[in-house]
Amino acid sequence: MPLVPTSSSVAAAPALQVHRLHVTLGGARHGREVIRDLDLALPAGRWTAMVGPNGAGKSTLLATLAGLRPAQGAIHWQGQPLADWPERARARHLVWLAQGQGGAEDLTVWDVAMLGRLPHQPWLAPPSAADERAVAQSLAAVGALAWRDRALSQLSGGERQRVLLARALATEAQVLLMDEPLANLDPPHQADWVQIVRRLVAQGKTVVSVLHELNIALLADELVVLRQGQLRHQGPCGDADTHRALEAVFDHRIRVQTDPGHAGGHVVSLRLSPDATPAPGGLPHADSLTPDRLHQDGPARNGPARKGPARNGPARKGPARSGPTQEALPRG
Repeated sequence: MPLVPTSSSVAAAPALQVHRLHVTLGGARHGREVIRDLDLALPAGRWTAMVGPNGAGKSTLLATLAGLRPAQGAIHWQGQPLADWPERARARHLVWLAQGQGGAEDLTVWDVAMLGRLPHQPWLAPPSAADERAVAQSLAAVGALAWRDRALSQLSGGERQRVLLARALATEAQVLLMDEPLANLDPPHQADWVQIVRRLVAQGKTVVSVLHELNIALLADELVVLRQGQLRHQGPCGDADTHRALEAVFDHRIRVQTDPGHAGGHVVSLRLSPDATPAPGGLPHADSLTPDRLHQDGPARNGPARKGPARNGPARKGPARSGPTQEALPRG
């Protein structure tokens, strides 16, 4: 049963609210309901991380909040229905960073980041001084200003991700929705991303991110825990109830422990089963596959022969081959 959001989690004014949200993928007739009857309030000026197992509906929910997926139910931003916002105004105030975004391969890094300024520019107008300044600052923030003249196609996956983040930052939106923004980033640049997010929140902006990196997710202000398209918990990342909900949605295959040496004071570790309980799909856990266990669980390779004619038994019926038999072939 979903847990009720804690009082501290809804104390701040909501930036985004959804009520009785339903999202179906694949069409109404043969589709699959991914989000079911979900109520959620995301506080303004905070960093909220969405977590949950694969298939929980995290990315679908985030795309729906950005207005990119049809849905049933109500979505409000700053108290106003999201659909009532004019497109350019919405693009100035709410920016979306999708996972694995492609395209624009021939554009330079500078031009890609400048795309984030389009909602601020009059039609066909050249970039203003404010646009140039915003792009330079965003590229510097992600450590990509030195690549400004390189084509996007010349960058590695992690470098591309940093440029796409710079494009999102260049918009200077009040709300940033990021779907797996740490994909392809090495640990130092993941740490840089956390610092960027904290600076944005210090400026009063709202960040909502889908993360698989649970140790980084616990650095957020709020955690939204999803499973099977439903909200299982929402609360502060340091709260014990949040930790229990996080462990539960991953079937207690993880453990949240106190660690004063970790940046957030808590760390997630894996629970490796010491027994031979089959993992999903029927395969035993790797740490249970000892040589003795392998010998017990299956027939020995040099055991009894399978039923059937011996390989060197009578020849099959039919015309004899004209070539030499295998026994007559020279050895060595």
